[in-house]
Amino acid sequence: MVSPNNNVITAGGPPIWRKATYLTLAILTFLYFTITTILFYVRRRKISDIRYRPLRLNILHIIAMILLCVMACLRTAFYPNQYPCILIHWPVYIGFFLYCSSLTCRVISFFWIAKYNLAKLRMSVVYTPHQSSFNFSSLNSSNISKKSKNKNNLNIKISSLPTTPMSPGMREKLGFPGDKVMNRLKKFKYCTTDKWLAYWILCPTMGIAFILALVTQLTSHEVTIYPLNTICTVNGIVPIRYLPVYILNGVFLLIICPTLIYLLYDIRDGYGLRNELMVALFTGATAYAGYFIFELTLPRWKNYFGSLMFMWVAYVICHTLSTTVPLIRSFKYKTYSVPISAARGMIKRTLSTNRKNRNNNINGDGKSKRYIMFEKVLEDSELFELYKICAAACFCTELIIFLQEYQFLKMLVAHYCTPTNKEILPPSTPKVVITETGHISLSENSDLYPTTVPIVSPSFTTSPCTKSIVETVSAASWIPFPFELRADYNNFYETFFDSDSDLAINFPGSLLNDVKNMVKDDKYELTMYEQAREEVLNLLYRNTFERFLKMCGSELEKKGI
Repeated sequence: MVSPNNNVITAGGPPIWRKATYLTLAILTFLYFTITTILFYVRRRKISDIRYRPLRLNILHIIAMILLCVMACLRTAFYPNQYPCILIHWPVYIGFFLYCSSLTCRVISFFWIAKYNLAKLRMSVVYTPHQSSFNFSSLNSSNISKKSKNKNNLNIKISSLPTTPMSPGMREKLGFPGDKVMNRLKKFKYCTTDKWLAYWILCPTMGIAFILALVTQLTSHEVTIYPLNTICTVNGIVPIRYLPVYILNGVFLLIICPTLIYLLYDIRDGYGLRNELMVALFTGATAYAGYFIFELTLPRWKNYFGSLMFMWVAYVICHTLSTTVPLIRSFKYKTYSVPISAARGMIKRTLSTNRKNRNNNINGDGKSKRYIMFEKVLEDSELFELYKICAAACFCTELIIFLQEYQFLKMLVAHYCTPTNKEILPPSTPKVVITETGHISLSENSDLYPTTVPIVSPSFTTSPCTKSIVETVSAASWIPFPFELRADYNNFYETFFDSDSDLAINFPGSLLNDVKNMVKDDKYELTMYEQAREEVLNLLYRNTFERFLKMCGSELEKKGI
């Protein structure tokens, strides 16, 4: 029954002012959360990091915060005994269980994405020495007769070529740490998706919360619909029916939160997602601690500020960082122009291209000053290594590895398509140390590489990665495809164009179909990956260069770029 005690002095002075203040706050809170969430969903395609924000988990997380924030405002407005207990009971059970589980799932999903991209980078660093240790002169050894034309000798010659570092064959034969980490992560790939976590973690958790809330309501005379009870506490003590919620909060605060913070501690991302999740964990833990401290030590202050309002403050901050700020950035999203592709239509050409058409492959028009700066960064070996770290932080490691592997193909093409037999020796580059925990550093004395041979510079072999194969070797635009390169070109295709590959790139459908048909029809060309290279450069420029300038702007200033 509704308590007849209307003489209780409520927080904030007269009851009318308290009710008006917190009722208004409840309405504004509901409108703020709802409107920003709807706009976030509508403009999700304009948000640059939406791919790494699990939509289901984010929406469910917001629903939990709406339930708890509105309940906190209404409970404070009608404090102490004018708000129905049943309207506290259900939001508390559903809200807290949903909030804790959805936030945990968000951290798990983000942690896997970050570690997966870091594992890709570690694999590329570990496999690099096999490129540099390859000696082209071995191809001309006496054990392979130059005059032999039978199929067996051709196969032997192909097998003597270096396997592309990211090819499936080398990954199976060599057990490097980066490969082991990748294999472990791949086992949990489907368990960290938005859909899987929502169906197999959140749904069972909400089922448990619903059952506990229903059982409590059926067994407690205090949580009834008729007659409506508003006396939810006895002498300021919260009843035993909320014990499951206290246990959940205790486990989340003392066990789950420290574990999640430990998982996020060493992660570095270019979107600020790690910081958002860390703030959500710390503010949530602070709100829980503030609630109990306020209830136990400052009961008189509840007449001015409800203890549940700590939770309201924490959730508003969390929602602002994870929803409102990305929404605002979506209206300020800048698109930078990229040069017109010189490789458009190159794949569809015939092998009888004349010399006039060959000159059209080199086109530097349409490049902005910003894009020229981007090319200079990629052409510098030290900045390229830093760019690899930036690409991993932006979760697009496969783009930068594509350029690194493209350089290896270019080195092979230069060997087979130039009249000289001189070896192409790569200059030395800084060594990158990437530990299991994700710590990345540059060290000249690192023993990461077992070989003393300098590694192949990712940004320079025969020419920078910003230069195409045709710009490096002009004969590549018209000579027939060397049979010796077939295996390497096929490995390159399987690494970056096969949808089942760990390093598959989301190329446009037309480009992907063109390359796929050429491989299927066994019509290889030396320039078949040129359009893909330009697409990768454009993706890298649009998605990562702005963040690279923020992360490594001082390094560019030192080099005068």
